[in-house]
Amino acid sequence: DAPWETVRYAEIEHAFSNWYAENYDERADARSWRSAMTFLEREFGLSSDDEILEELAPLPQFQNYSEGDQSPVGYSYTPGAAEEGVLRPVVIVLSHEISTPGRYRAQKIVEDTGHIAFLAEIKTPSEAEETYYSNVTHFVSRVQAAVEHVKGMIGADPENIAIVGFGFGGSGALHYAALASVDP
Repeated sequence: DAPWETVRYAEIEHAFSNWYAENYDERADARSWRSAMTFLEREFGLSSDDEILEELAPLPQFQNYSEGDQSPVGYSYTPGAAEEGVLRPVVIVLSHEISTPGRYRAQKIVEDTGHIAFLAEIKTPSEAEETYYSNVTHFVSRVQAAVEHVKGMIGADPENIAIVGFGFGGSGALHYAALASVDP
């Protein structure tokens, strides 16, 4: 079984890490980020190539992937050019939507860890959140589609995949951890 953890914060409102939400809480957001980075460091370590971390400015690569008859999208962020034989851990970022905060978090993961990040679209713009809460199997299936996609990415280590979620994506990460029958 894959390791996982969830962290809860007392007296914090929903959407505490959404910079544009009324309930944004800078302290809780910073604590949750540190917690996620600590988990990644514990499970995968940090990149030993400090030069890559200093010089990279990852440009996202737009990608389509499939889940049933749906075609969600995502953005991959990599720390420089892929090197022959070098596989890096992948962090799938599940956010409320593919937007500036999610993109920033994916890029920041690459900068802070040297890992590959993939910002996955969980809910397409035409879908309602209730679709996922009323059908958790669909929720898990969409996350699994992102997992399967990153396993085939150039430079990705298919044995070292982490999932972090924020807001709606946090629900997806928890459902996946609790219900997925396949290790990422």
